[in-house]
Amino acid sequence: MKRLASVIAMLTMLTPVAARAFSVSPAIIDLSATRGTVASTSITITNADAREKTYYLQAIAFEPREDADAPRFLPREEGTAGLSEWISIEDRVRVPAGGKLTVPVKAAVPMDALPGTHYAAITVSDAPYDVVASQGAPIQARVAVLLFLTVEGGTAKAALLDFLPDPAGAIRENTSHRYALRIQNQGDVVVIPVGTVETRDLFGRVVASAQVNGEGKRVVPGSTRTFEVIVPEKGLALGPVTATLKLTYASDQPALSSSDSFWVFPWPVVILSAFVGLMGLMILVGIVRRRA
Repeated sequence: MKRLASVIAMLTMLTPVAARAFSVSPAIIDLSATRGTVASTSITITNADAREKTYYLQAIAFEPREDADAPRFLPREEGTAGLSEWISIEDRVRVPAGGKLTVPVKAAVPMDALPGTHYAAITVSDAPYDVVASQGAPIQARVAVLLFLTVEGGTAKAALLDFLPDPAGAIRENTSHRYALRIQNQGDVVVIPVGTVETRDLFGRVVASAQVNGEGKRVVPGSTRTFEVIVPEKGLALGPVTATLKLTYASDQPALSSSDSFWVFPWPVVILSAFVGLMGLMILVGIVRRRA
């Protein structure tokens, strides 16, 4: 089985960028490993402050949420099993004023680790975590890097649960529409579903199209994620049309597909055309009568 490794990383902050005097990079880390080995990487902390500062680091677990880009971060007392407890990282570092520091990160994969993708967050704060916790500061006030590590032997498998048009209906005004599709990860590795929605008329012409998940959002194992696709109109259509969804998520798995058939009847265009035609006919009749 070909190994598939996927990683998500994001910055989650409620405070304005200008209010923060530090940043963490890279935004995305991609790791894969075998059982009994140590996967190594690093993060770089940049101190934009005019004085030397101490930063506090911590590895914690998180849970994905179906309808939100940001996951739910779990306090250490609520859950540390899995990748968050495999990670070794310094708990505090000092970075000189205007300087950078590269911090090594290691993940020791146990021999009994399950195959597939494991995930955790590395958070960086300029305040001690006991102070942050006692003052009730939210996780969004820190910088969080989400790290996904794939242990070889996993299987990529996804299912398309829904492909729902909005607005729905057998007859619609035009080919411009919105779709909500739900993807469920039924395997044990992270998947990134990408593809297109193409709308074709009775003659096979593409009258509307859109890319699906151009941002590269991930669906983690055991979770379901909703994607929204807005399909803009590219050409005028009248009569039966079919919108076809095609998604790929792994090179060794079949594509996911679905379709939505409906009729397009552009009421405003038809009414305007009928009005113009009627006015033209009345003018023509008037001219003929005058000549008679």
